Amino acid sequence: MSVDLTTDVEQAKKSSSRHDAHFGFRFVTPLALGSTLNPINSTMISTALVAIARDYHASVAQAGWLIAGLYLTSAIAQPTMGRLADLFGPRRVYVFSLCVVALTGIAGAIAPSLGMLIGVRVLLGIGTSGAYPSAMRIFRTQADRIGVDPPRVAMGFMSFAGIATTAIGPVLGGVLTGCFGWHSIFTVNLPVSLLTILLVLLWVPKDEQPAGSLVLLMEELDLIGIALFAAFLLTLMLFLMNLAHPTWLVLPVSITSLPAPFRTAIAIASL
Repeated sequence: MSVDLTTDVEQAKKSSSRHDAHFGFRFVTPLALGSTLNPINSTMISTALVAIARDYHASVAQAGWLIAGLYLTSAIAQPTMGRLADLFGPRRVYVFSLCVVALTGIAGAIAPSLGMLIGVRVLLGIGTSGAYPSAMRIFRTQADRIGVDPPRVAMGFMSFAGIATTAIGPVLGGVLTGCFGWHSIFTVNLPVSLLTILLVLLWVPKDEQPAGSLVLLMEELDLIGIALFAAFLLTLMLFLMNLAHPTWLVLPVSITSLPAPFRTAIAIASL
């Protein structure tokens, strides 16, 4: 009986050491950093809307598209980028997403108009939406590689990082806007994403499977469904954000595209 107990303790220690070796600080930190980019960018912008509207001579309602643009893009891009991580390798998609975020850090600082800045936010939504699903896929791949379940502590740390940054986003945005101007809300993404890329290249194992092909991408992704889903969300938001002077012509487009979200949701659930 004592021999069995000793054996169980030794096995538990070995399992714990394997978790520590493969899911330690070096592995978790770059994944947690990237996972915070979407929630923190979703909330930081709220404190800068008035300043941005003033500089571009626009209304606060028009500046509100900076928030809506990222949320709409995230709703479409997150499941799509997750599928791309499966096809092309999560580490590749993760690094690509971080490069897109770094690019928006530069573009946001020099955008000449509100329309261009909204485009930057859409691009930021694509980049940040690729980080979280890719990070979770990297976790799963690492666990499969060593034959264990992902440790709850490491997974909990990643979840906590996302929740915590959502809470501090408005505070951080207010501090950056007050001290350095609203442009800093965009430029702060440049050093954070570059640091995360460096840590990923140093500490995260390379993808084992080869990258997928363009042909496979076209076969796997329902591009028509994604386009209709985007049209549904965009036209609905166009109508809802201008209720004082509603644009009734967008409603037929929204209604026509209505079945697309259900088809897309079923397709994503079946993956």
